[in-house]
Amino acid sequence: MKRIVWYLLIAMTTSCWGSFFTPQIHAQIQNDKQALSDMELIERVASLQRDLQSPEIPKRAAAEKELIELGVRVLDYLEATTEKTPSDAVERTNRVRAALEKIAVAAVTQASRVSLKGKMSIAQVLKKIQIQTGNDAGLPDETPDLFKDRQIEVEFENVKFWKAIDEVMQKGGLTIDTYGGEQGRLVLTPTQAARIAAANPEVDSPKDNQPDQAVPRNISGIFNFAVTQVTASRNLTNPALNYCNLQVLIRWEPRVTPISIALPASTIKAVDEFGNPIEISNQDAVLSGTVQPEIPELEFSIPIGLLDRQIEQIKSFDAQIDAVLPGRIETFKFKKLGDLESGARQSKAGATVTFEGIEKNEDLFGVTVSLSFDEEHNALESHQSWVYNNTVQLKNNKGKTFNALAYEGVRQTNNEVVIRYYFDQDPTNLGLHYTTPAAVVKVPVKISLKKIPLP
Repeated sequence: MKRIVWYLLIAMTTSCWGSFFTPQIHAQIQNDKQALSDMELIERVASLQRDLQSPEIPKRAAAEKELIELGVRVLDYLEATTEKTPSDAVERTNRVRAALEKIAVAAVTQASRVSLKGKMSIAQVLKKIQIQTGNDAGLPDETPDLFKDRQIEVEFENVKFWKAIDEVMQKGGLTIDTYGGEQGRLVLTPTQAARIAAANPEVDSPKDNQPDQAVPRNISGIFNFAVTQVTASRNLTNPALNYCNLQVLIRWEPRVTPISIALPASTIKAVDEFGNPIEISNQDAVLSGTVQPEIPELEFSIPIGLLDRQIEQIKSFDAQIDAVLPGRIETFKFKKLGDLESGARQSKAGATVTFEGIEKNEDLFGVTVSLSFDEEHNALESHQSWVYNNTVQLKNNKGKTFNALAYEGVRQTNNEVVIRYYFDQDPTNLGLHYTTPAAVVKVPVKISLKKIPLP
């Protein structure tokens, strides 16, 4: 019997990930932008799923092939199999899902690209970047028109998203508002100097505080790394407490919110300007941070040994983070909960959602749901509270939705999490929609930073 688990981590080496990014896969991703409307695609997928149960083997094979050719949008409309689904149709559906999920994972983990040339307003540049990359990066709604309409000239030829955004911020006098956004949206706001210049056009424009030298940066995949601060301390009474810390800021493309990020100290290799290796404090440590969905960054403080004063810079700093990413988001739909028995379940992309019944609690109705996965890789850790951010809604036959008012954890083990959601609507005649990361992937991402100045 398969062991039920919390999430599936597909651990892959760098060479394995390279195999995803073939011209064929890029072409397949582009197929999603072709002619079929959502309604046409819904109807076609439903028809092909019926063909998967045809008594004619060639017809079943043709349906499986076409579902894959239609691209990753099929995953949004592919109905979950049930206990009544014929075994051959289950196998074919699973093969379709596996093929399309592989493409979806490649799209999630690979850096977005921008090609754009000309003189246009900042608002237009950001909108075009959003259309090309799927990354919602824009100005706050309340931004005055004089900033939105400010003209800048850009020339991007298949450059990475973060390189394009960094240049737009530099030319447009913008900075990232760390606490002004929400999940999936990167908010750019005018710098203080840009605001002062706009309010006093006759006065010489003040300059934003510029660093003495270029900030060490590295773009790798969907991530943007930068050293923001280097601090050193010498303890005169206890030299064992001497230290030097590197503050490394990690940002990611807004279309993807990581589940967790960890940096094993054992992966760090640093060399000073004379080519000598730099000692890393506590090689066994694993640095980690809690990803908050509405905050688009994490900052790690990396301790190294205090260096001799004659050393003015770290020549190179190489490391690897392990990023757990939601490779595929799935919605599980249960019809008319009053007709379901406790234990009714659906499986997609390796995830299983189980309806565990309804119970009345004074004026509220509790709907209990469990989430598990097919294969075990890592145990459920208490700090991985992302499951509580999953969207859970009741929906009537007219499409009106009802959100949960509250929730409580029922039980949590190394293999499973069970949560009870409370609604003020009687769910007996309503459906349940549960949205969660399903195809979760663990991606190794290289960091390579050069010429880090020391204090």
